[in-house]
Amino acid sequence: MDTRPDQLPDPRMRLAGGGQMTGRDGGHDLTTRTLQAAGAGLGGHLVDVQDGMARFAGDLVDCVESGDQRYAMMCQLIQRGCQARGITPPTLPSPGPFTADGLQELDLGEVGAIVLTTGYRPAYATWIGPAEAFDEMGLPLQTDGASSVVAGLFFSGSLFMRTQSSSLLRGAADDAPLVANGVLRHLGRHPGEVRIPTRIHREDL
Repeated sequence: MDTRPDQLPDPRMRLAGGGQMTGRDGGHDLTTRTLQAAGAGLGGHLVDVQDGMARFAGDLVDCVESGDQRYAMMCQLIQRGCQARGITPPTLPSPGPFTADGLQELDLGEVGAIVLTTGYRPAYATWIGPAEAFDEMGLPLQTDGASSVVAGLFFSGSLFMRTQSSSLLRGAADDAPLVANGVLRHLGRHPGEVRIPTRIHREDL
Protein backbone atom coordinates (compact mmCIF):
# COMPACT_ATOMS: atom_id res chain seq x y z
CA MET A 1 0.00 0.00 0.00
CA ASP A 2 3.03 2.29 0.17
CA THR A 3 3.78 1.88 -3.54
CA ARG A 4 4.39 5.24 -5.22
CA PRO A 5 3.14 6.10 -8.73
CA ASP A 6 6.71 6.13 -10.08
CA GLN A 7 7.20 2.54 -8.88
CA LEU A 8 4.40 1.15 -11.06
CA PRO A 9 5.45 -0.76 -14.18
CA ASP A 10 2.68 1.01 -16.10
CA PRO A 11 0.95 4.30 -15.10
CA ARG A 12 -2.37 2.80 -16.19
CA MET A 13 -2.19 0.59 -13.10
CA ARG A 14 -3.36 3.59 -11.07
CA LEU A 15 -6.86 2.88 -12.35
CA ALA A 16 -6.66 -0.89 -11.98
CA GLY A 17 -8.51 -2.64 -9.17
CA GLY A 18 -6.62 -4.19 -6.30
CA GLY A 19 -5.97 -7.89 -6.04
CA GLN A 20 -8.72 -9.89 -4.35
CA MET A 21 -7.90 -12.46 -1.71
CA THR A 22 -9.36 -14.00 1.42
CA GLY A 23 -8.02 -15.53 4.60
CA ARG A 24 -10.78 -18.13 4.75
CA ASP A 25 -9.65 -21.77 4.78
CA GLY A 26 -6.02 -20.72 5.11
CA GLY A 27 -6.16 -18.03 2.46
CA HIS A 28 -6.50 -18.17 -1.29
CA ASP A 29 -6.98 -15.93 -4.31
CA LEU A 30 -10.39 -14.93 -5.62
CA THR A 31 -10.31 -14.94 -9.40
CA THR A 32 -12.58 -15.60 -12.34
CA ARG A 33 -11.21 -19.15 -12.27
CA THR A 34 -12.29 -19.47 -8.63
CA LEU A 35 -15.80 -18.38 -9.56
CA GLN A 36 -15.87 -20.69 -12.54
CA ALA A 37 -14.82 -23.66 -10.39
CA ALA A 38 -17.60 -22.79 -7.93
CA GLY A 39 -20.17 -23.03 -10.70
CA ALA A 40 -20.80 -19.32 -11.32
CA GLY A 41 -21.92 -18.29 -14.78
CA LEU A 42 -19.49 -15.75 -16.21
CA GLY A 43 -20.07 -13.13 -18.86
CA GLY A 44 -18.11 -10.32 -20.45
CA HIS A 45 -19.07 -6.65 -20.30
CA LEU A 46 -22.76 -5.87 -19.88
CA VAL A 47 -23.85 -4.04 -23.03
CA ASP A 48 -27.64 -3.88 -22.90
CA VAL A 49 -30.72 -4.56 -20.80
CA GLN A 50 -33.97 -4.80 -22.72
CA ASP A 51 -37.26 -6.65 -22.41
CA GLY A 52 -36.15 -8.35 -19.20
CA MET A 53 -32.96 -9.70 -20.74
CA ALA A 54 -29.38 -8.66 -19.97
CA ARG A 55 -26.97 -9.03 -22.86
CA PHE A 56 -23.21 -9.34 -22.65
CA ALA A 57 -20.35 -8.67 -25.03
CA GLY A 58 -18.48 -11.75 -26.16
CA ASP A 59 -15.28 -10.57 -24.52
CA LEU A 60 -15.07 -12.78 -21.43
CA VAL A 61 -11.73 -14.30 -22.45
CA ASP A 62 -10.33 -10.81 -23.10
CA CYS A 63 -11.48 -9.70 -19.64
CA VAL A 64 -9.78 -12.67 -18.00
CA GLU A 65 -6.62 -12.01 -19.99
CA SER A 66 -6.61 -8.41 -18.77
CA GLY A 67 -6.84 -9.70 -15.20
CA ASP A 68 -3.94 -12.06 -15.85
CA GLN A 69 -1.83 -9.12 -17.03
CA ARG A 70 -2.68 -7.24 -13.84
CA TYR A 71 -1.68 -10.31 -11.81
CA ALA A 72 1.66 -10.47 -13.64
CA MET A 73 2.32 -6.81 -12.80
CA MET A 74 1.53 -7.42 -9.14
CA CYS A 75 3.91 -10.40 -9.10
CA GLN A 76 6.65 -8.14 -10.46
CA LEU A 77 6.00 -5.60 -7.69
CA ILE A 78 6.15 -8.32 -5.03
CA GLN A 79 9.40 -9.68 -6.42
CA ARG A 80 10.95 -6.21 -6.57
CA GLY A 81 9.90 -5.46 -3.00
CA CYS A 82 11.37 -8.73 -1.74
CA GLN A 83 14.64 -8.18 -3.60
CA ALA A 84 14.95 -4.63 -2.23
CA ARG A 85 14.59 -6.01 1.31
CA GLY A 86 16.82 -9.02 0.81
CA ILE A 87 13.90 -11.43 1.12
CA THR A 88 13.51 -14.54 -0.99
CA PRO A 89 10.42 -13.95 -3.15
CA PRO A 90 7.58 -16.43 -2.66
CA THR A 91 6.70 -18.83 -5.44
CA LEU A 92 3.82 -17.22 -7.29
CA PRO A 93 1.91 -19.62 -9.53
CA SER A 94 1.08 -18.66 -13.08
CA PRO A 95 -2.62 -18.52 -13.98
CA GLY A 96 -3.85 -21.73 -15.49
CA PRO A 97 -5.59 -21.92 -18.85
CA PHE A 98 -9.05 -20.40 -19.07
CA THR A 99 -11.73 -21.60 -21.43
CA ALA A 100 -15.39 -20.60 -21.37
CA ASP A 101 -18.00 -19.56 -23.86
CA GLY A 102 -19.36 -16.91 -21.51
CA LEU A 103 -22.95 -15.81 -21.06
CA GLN A 104 -24.48 -14.10 -24.07
CA GLU A 105 -27.70 -13.16 -22.31
CA LEU A 106 -29.41 -13.61 -18.97
CA ASP A 107 -33.12 -13.69 -18.13
CA LEU A 108 -33.49 -11.14 -15.33
CA GLY A 109 -36.63 -12.92 -14.18
CA GLU A 110 -34.31 -15.57 -12.77
CA VAL A 111 -32.23 -13.01 -10.85
CA GLY A 112 -33.04 -12.24 -7.22
CA ALA A 113 -30.58 -9.40 -6.63
CA ILE A 114 -28.09 -7.29 -8.56
CA VAL A 115 -24.96 -5.80 -6.99
CA LEU A 116 -23.24 -3.14 -9.09
CA THR A 117 -19.52 -2.73 -8.36
CA THR A 118 -18.54 -0.72 -11.39
CA GLY A 119 -16.02 1.60 -9.76
CA TYR A 120 -15.45 4.96 -11.38
CA ARG A 121 -13.10 6.86 -13.64
CA PRO A 122 -11.74 10.32 -12.81
CA ALA A 123 -13.63 13.15 -14.49
CA TYR A 124 -12.21 16.15 -12.62
CA ALA A 125 -11.76 18.12 -15.85
CA THR A 126 -15.53 18.12 -16.43
CA TRP A 127 -16.04 20.42 -13.45
CA ILE A 128 -12.59 21.77 -12.55
CA GLY A 129 -10.58 23.77 -15.07
CA PRO A 130 -8.37 24.06 -16.88
CA ALA A 131 -8.19 20.67 -18.58
CA GLU A 132 -4.39 21.02 -18.69
CA ALA A 133 -4.35 20.49 -14.92
CA PHE A 134 -5.00 16.77 -15.47
CA ASP A 135 -3.11 14.03 -17.24
CA GLU A 136 -4.34 11.87 -20.10
CA MET A 137 -5.98 9.51 -17.60
CA GLY A 138 -7.92 12.32 -15.93
CA LEU A 139 -5.86 12.37 -12.73
CA PRO A 140 -4.53 15.64 -11.26
CA LEU A 141 -1.02 16.79 -12.14
CA GLN A 142 0.18 17.49 -8.62
CA THR A 143 2.89 17.17 -6.01
CA ASP A 144 1.81 16.34 -2.47
CA GLY A 145 -1.72 17.40 -3.42
CA ALA A 146 -0.77 20.83 -4.81
CA SER A 147 -1.68 21.32 -8.47
CA SER A 148 1.35 21.65 -10.73
CA VAL A 149 -0.67 23.87 -13.08
CA VAL A 150 -3.10 25.97 -11.02
CA ALA A 151 -1.75 27.82 -7.99
CA GLY A 152 -4.07 27.43 -5.02
CA LEU A 153 -5.75 24.25 -6.29
CA PHE A 154 -5.27 21.29 -3.99
CA PHE A 155 -6.39 17.67 -3.99
CA SER A 156 -6.67 15.02 -1.33
CA GLY A 157 -7.77 11.41 -1.59
CA SER A 158 -7.20 10.99 -5.32
CA LEU A 159 -5.93 7.69 -6.70
CA PHE A 160 -2.20 7.23 -6.13
CA MET A 161 -1.85 10.89 -5.16
CA ARG A 162 1.28 9.99 -3.20
CA THR A 163 0.96 6.24 -2.64
CA GLN A 164 -1.49 3.44 -3.31
CA SER A 165 -3.17 4.14 0.03
CA SER A 166 -3.84 7.82 -0.78
CA SER A 167 -7.45 7.11 -1.74
CA LEU A 168 -8.08 5.15 1.48
CA LEU A 169 -8.52 6.14 5.12
CA ARG A 170 -5.22 4.39 5.74
CA GLY A 171 -3.41 7.04 3.72
CA ALA A 172 -5.33 10.07 4.98
CA ALA A 173 -3.17 10.45 8.10
CA ASP A 174 -0.03 10.71 5.97
CA ASP A 175 -1.40 12.87 3.15
CA ALA A 176 -3.68 15.30 4.99
CA PRO A 177 -0.91 17.14 6.92
CA LEU A 178 1.06 17.70 3.70
CA VAL A 179 -1.98 19.03 1.86
CA ALA A 180 -3.07 21.24 4.78
CA ASN A 181 0.42 22.69 5.19
CA GLY A 182 0.52 23.36 1.45
CA VAL A 183 -2.73 25.32 1.75
CA LEU A 184 -1.29 27.28 4.68
CA ARG A 185 1.84 28.16 2.72
CA HIS A 186 -0.28 29.28 -0.22
CA LEU A 187 -2.26 31.54 2.10
CA GLY A 188 0.96 32.98 3.49
CA ARG A 189 0.55 31.37 6.87
CA HIS A 190 3.23 29.41 8.65
CA PRO A 191 2.61 25.65 8.56
CA GLY A 192 1.76 24.43 12.01
CA GLU A 193 -0.58 27.27 12.99
CA VAL A 194 -3.46 24.85 12.56
CA ARG A 195 -3.28 21.61 14.51
CA ILE A 196 -3.38 18.64 12.13
CA PRO A 197 -4.07 15.17 13.56
CA THR A 198 -1.33 12.73 12.61
CA ARG A 199 -3.29 9.63 13.51
CA ILE A 200 -6.81 8.51 12.73
CA HIS A 201 -8.47 6.68 15.59
CA ARG A 202 -11.43 4.38 15.17
CA GLU A 203 -13.48 6.49 17.60
CA ASP A 204 -12.94 9.52 15.34
CA LEU A 205 -14.52 7.82 12.30
